[in-house]
Amino acid sequence: QVELTDLKPILVKTSQEVDELMAKIEVDKAAAGETKAVVEAEKEIASVKAAECKEIKDSAEAGLAEALPALDEAVKVLQNLKASDLSEVAKYSNPPALAKLVIEAVCVMFQIPPAKVGEAGKKVDDYWPPGKKLLGDKELINNMKDYDKDHIPDKVIKKIETYVQNENFRPDKIESVSKACTAMCQWTLAMHKYHYVA
Repeated sequence: QVELTDLKPILVKTSQEVDELMAKIEVDKAAAGETKAVVEAEKEIASVKAAECKEIKDSAEAGLAEALPALDEAVKVLQNLKASDLSEVAKYSNPPALAKLVIEAVCVMFQIPPAKVGEAGKKVDDYWPPGKKLLGDKELINNMKDYDKDHIPDKVIKKIETYVQNENFRPDKIESVSKACTAMCQWTLAMHKYHYVA
């Protein structure tokens, strides 16, 4: 019994330590529960972000799957053009409206400003004079093939939008005018499409 009496303070102390340890475990358990809740919330946010990213990726891939064949087709058509096809268009003194439309668009793509024609105070933009000069450029076809499609200035895209929205600016309508204009129309449309999906 003396031994039990001697052990009583140790037992009380140990019991106190166990109670403190149990209290600490409860606090740690509550903190772990809060951490788990935070982790679960962050996991949910990450899941939503991952789904959004996948949707963007899928959309971009679908856009590229549509734009790249159009771009490849436009380049293929350009490769079949000859300087004589371009000079055939350049020989017009008064070009057909559809040819003029295409040449305007190509000038816009290459940021070639229009000539100002007409009476003083009533001058209007005319892309045909600089367009004829552009058609005479021996490097035009190569410049179109090597065009920096990844860095088309926003002002060019904004300006070319007018042509792209024009229902007459379509290869099937332009082909009645000339092979060269059809190719340049296809190229312009492909560059525009590529800009929005790349």
